[in-house]
Amino acid sequence: MKLDIITFDESHLDAVCEIERASFSDPWSDLAFRESAKAPFTEIFVALDDSGAICGYIAVNVIAPECEILNLAVSSERRRLGIAGKLIEFVFDRAHKKGCHTVMLDVRESNTPAIEFYKKHGFYEVGIRKGFYSSPKENALLMDRKL
Repeated sequence: MKLDIITFDESHLDAVCEIERASFSDPWSDLAFRESAKAPFTEIFVALDDSGAICGYIAVNVIAPECEILNLAVSSERRRLGIAGKLIEFVFDRAHKKGCHTVMLDVRESNTPAIEFYKKHGFYEVGIRKGFYSSPKENALLMDRKL
């Protein structure tokens, strides 16, 4: 499958929010995406399939020497096709070019598929934030990857 990764803009908002709501128990709001897209260090990218449909997205903060993945999701019907991997590799390359040495993220402690995905892409556990998530209340596992 051909995949294009482009910078998020307002025209992508509805599709991104639809994926977000289907993916998370405590999703970002439309306003959160709008505000994040305007934030000085935040970058959001969308993955477009062959037909130009949005099938995934990733949001990051890039403040060298670190990059933080804020949000990553793929539409439910397009999971396990390598889209998330392409998005994360895109971010690794971009962060490296911007002088970052580390990419970090947090993930729900119970989200085993995501944890395994991140480990497959070179992340390792560095700590826990107790009670970080709500809906439901849960710890966040902190993970890093060196570039």
